Amino acid sequence: MDKVSVIVPIYNLEKYLDECLASIINQDYPNLEIILVNDGSRDASLEIMKRYADRDSRIKIINGLNGGCGAARNRGIEIATGRFLTFIDGDDFVDQDYVTTLVNQQKRSDSDIAITFNKEFYDDSKSYYVMLDPAPESTQYDGVYTPEEWLTTFFNAPNMTFNNANMKLYKRELFNNVRYPEKHMICEDAFTTWKLVTLAKRISFENKLTYVYRKNHSGSITTEAGDNGFKHAVLKAMNESIALLGFSNLNTEFMNDEYKSNLKQLIANNYKNANMRDQAAYRLSLIEKYKREESSNG
Repeated sequence: MDKVSVIVPIYNLEKYLDECLASIINQDYPNLEIILVNDGSRDASLEIMKRYADRDSRIKIINGLNGGCGAARNRGIEIATGRFLTFIDGDDFVDQDYVTTLVNQQKRSDSDIAITFNKEFYDDSKSYYVMLDPAPESTQYDGVYTPEEWLTTFFNAPNMTFNNANMKLYKRELFNNVRYPEKHMICEDAFTTWKLVTLAKRISFENKLTYVYRKNHSGSITTEAGDNGFKHAVLKAMNESIALLGFSNLNTEFMNDEYKSNLKQLIANNYKNANMRDQAAYRLSLIEKYKREESSNG
């Protein structure tokens, strides 16, 4: 039975950590290495981690200064000894068969990255929300993909987990030359997941809702950053990916609509960062200019 390293970045999550850690130690897949990375928490999170570590010898605790989720994940990657890695955020939780589902999927497909789906838990109303497209019983996207197929299929698929670090099982060697950015406090997934995908040979997806993503709570970095801050980070990640994928002769047309949509929203929302707003306006005008010239020449 292959060892799976579960990496959990944690910053000031005392309110949610019991539920998260209980769901991990109660997985029906026993061969786990559970790496809890305390990212400089100032609440009781570390005490909660220690309490669970006293109960379960599979738990390792790493203490560090607050460097953000990317830095915390990187510290976990560096000490992980499992053949496979998976990431669970400290404010989320998982079903009992989360790891088993991913491992079984990986074995069937011999994939480098196995991907599952999620349901959402809204913290303010204490209610679950399940995506209707694809529906829980749908097998529309189930299958094995090449990197190009995955990029073009999942980038614009409704409600899919394109950028998320979570809900995925990775072969450890994919991270030999890849780390999460540590200077970005939000959206670090968007700078990283596509790199791992392009390094993979086979990516598999199975529409099983075994990961629970907690939404609408005050401690969420995405919530605190706001919509414009999130779109700004996504645009920076897309700029990087479009440049590198294009240089590698991979088709990036599948990003066009989303890219232009983010540019237009940043401009329309009068984003407070004037430099980035001007850059967004410039990029959009450049795209539209050459689009018009291409149409007139055609």
